[in-house]
Amino acid sequence: MKKGIIITSVSLIAVLLIAFFSIILPRIIWANNAREYAPYNYPNTTWVCEEPQIEYNVPAGVGEAIAVTEINGKEVCFFFGTNNSHVEAVRYSSDNVIKDSDLLFTGSISYSKDEFIIKIDKNSDKLFDGKYDVLVFEREDK
Repeated sequence: MKKGIIITSVSLIAVLLIAFFSIILPRIIWANNAREYAPYNYPNTTWVCEEPQIEYNVPAGVGEAIAVTEINGKEVCFFFGTNNSHVEAVRYSSDNVIKDSDLLFTGSISYSKDEFIIKIDKNSDKLFDGKYDVLVFEREDK
């Protein structure tokens, strides 16, 4: 009986170690590396998405990084809230009051030195009505 418990315990520990080193640890490393390339680490830059046309401006010093696009002839300003690989696009409001209706879309985000890519969750997309799957922003230094 004792031998069976020891074998079961060793098997459980082995499975947990495999899960940690193959799933959890790579995500922790990726998240830390990803933040290194996040746009806020490049002050005084503009990131441009060609399709649809969006400019994401990161100011030098203190200030909100704002994305600007045009929908049906009207300018729409928003910012990105991120948590590791999750992103939320939220309508910009100068009074800093955010309402549920201000959430424009959610998705996943990945970074590299000269671009960041957002994969839009189409079920959440209130800005583009599901027209775009992916937004690719390339960095242009000012």
